[in-house]
This record gives sequence, C-alpha cells and structure tokens, in this order.
Amino acid sequence: MATELRTRPVVPPLVRRRRAVRRRRLVIAVTLLVAAPGLTALRTYAHDVDRGVRVLGIDLGGRSREGARRALEAGVAARLRRPVAVKVGTEPAVLDPAVVGLTLDVAATVDRAAAVTTVPFGGTDVEPVVHVDAGRLFASLMDHLGAQGDAPVLPAVRFDGLRPLPVYPEQGRGLDRLGAARLAEAGRLRRDALEFPVVDLVPHDTRADVDRLVRDLATPAVAAPLVLATPRGDVTVTTSGIAAALRLESDPDGRIAPAASEGWTTAVSPALNLDAGACSRCRRSSPRTRRGAGREHPDRHATYG
Repeated sequence: MATELRTRPVVPPLVRRRRAVRRRRLVIAVTLLVAAPGLTALRTYAHDVDRGVRVLGIDLGGRSREGARRALEAGVAARLRRPVAVKVGTEPAVLDPAVVGLTLDVAATVDRAAAVTTVPFGGTDVEPVVHVDAGRLFASLMDHLGAQGDAPVLPAVRFDGLRPLPVYPEQGRGLDRLGAARLAEAGRLRRDALEFPVVDLVPHDTRADVDRLVRDLATPAVAAPLVLATPRGDVTVTTSGIAAALRLESDPDGRIAPAASEGWTTAVSPALNLDAGACSRCRRSSPRTRRGAGREHPDRHATYG
C-alpha cells in the first residue's frame, strides 16, 4: 500500500508578517471595544461625586465629598457675604443674610450632589440646599412693607365677664410668612434680587369655626364651677376663674388654638396651697371631676396631686 506524503505549503515571510500584524490589530480592537466602556465608567463613577455634576455653576464632579465641600465653599464664599437685594411689593430693599438666617447648607448640598448619577460624557446641575429663619425673615420684610399692607383680623373668642364674645376673621393684605421663606430658599444664590409679592391674607378659621367654638367650648366651659378632686380635698374653680384662664386666640396663620393662660394657675394654686410654679407641674391622673352640685363629668378629668 502506497503512502501519500502531504507537505504544508510554504508561506512567504512577508505574508506571515502581515498576518501577524492583522491578528495583533484585531486583538487590540476587541480589547478596546470591551475595556473602553468599563474604563470610561470607572473614570466617571470612581468618586463620591460623579463627573459632570455642577452646583451653582461650580464643577464638583470627580471629587470626594470633602473635596466637593471645599470646592463649593470656595466657589460661593464671596456670594454668601453679599447683601441680598429684595423687593417687598414695589419697595426695593437690601437684607443682611446673617440677620435673617439665610444660609447655604454645604453638607446637605454635597450629599445631594453625591446622590446624582450622570451618564458618561453628560452633565447635571444640582440645586443647592438653602435654609432661612422664617420668623426673622418675615420681621425684616415687614419693616419695608409700609402702607402696602393691611393687617387681617384674626379670629378669636374672648370673654366679657362670663359671656363669650366672638371675633370674626377679616381678610387683609400683606406678606405670606411661609411663602416668603420658600421664595427666599428657592431664589438665594440663583437670582440677582428676590421679589416678595403682597398677597391677600385669609385667616384659616372661618366665621363658622368661631361660632362652633362659642357653642361647643366657650359657653359650656363657664356654665358652672369646675370641681377638682385632689388628694387634699375638692378644689372649686369658679366660672370667672375659668373665663380668665381659657384662651381662644389664633396662631399667626389664623388657626384658633385653645390653651390655658396664667389665669389657670392663678385660680387653682391658692386652693391647693401651692405657688403658681408648683401648680403648673401638677400631675394629671385618673380622677373624678365634678361640675356644679353633685353632677359628674368624667370627660373633664383634672385631678391633681
């Protein structure tokens, strides 16, 4: 049986070199296709703050939280010290940010920036976190309101002796206390001037709310003396003492908030042989409380001791 000998074709050296070059190029191309997106993602997301994140035009991307904090503080330092130009209605004015407590919360802003995820080669603007003392801001703005304002009548229930007198709400014109704070926080460091419009001020509680308090709370409260059962014996609070103690006044937004005034401790402490401070610390427990002669009202528990 004859054996057939096969020989491999002889490849010229020049051809072998070209093939090797093509193979190397192919390997490099595949490696770049696989590795490049990963390297790009690593470069973008390897820091606390992604690349491309900006706050107030300041680039915080590619930094640690501490680095972002320092960059933000340095970038806004001059702006934070400047007086704030405002317009109260039609009246221009200038406010000292330190006086009204208008501050940039750098730590919270950096946290917000670090929570943002950007796309490679993209960018994102993050809103800063600004705080203001609403009460101090409102007081400063009111100094510039002048004749533009007309104070509303806040609802209340007051006593003329033992007779409850309703004070009905009336609309006014002025500044929205909470709205002004929101405007300041939203516009600080982003606008050249903050504008605070003069708006209608409508108290929260209505005439119907006032009438209901007169009917359901104020009138029954002074219908008869209140008898408190205490370890030292019964203590009677007169109807005039109750009228002096019961406060039915509004908060700044026009919500009537029932409360006890100093008249309560003034009326009760002599009967308990305590000073007013001690009476204000009396412990409420599970006692019986009587209204008038022998009539029990368990819903008006007020035993002290």
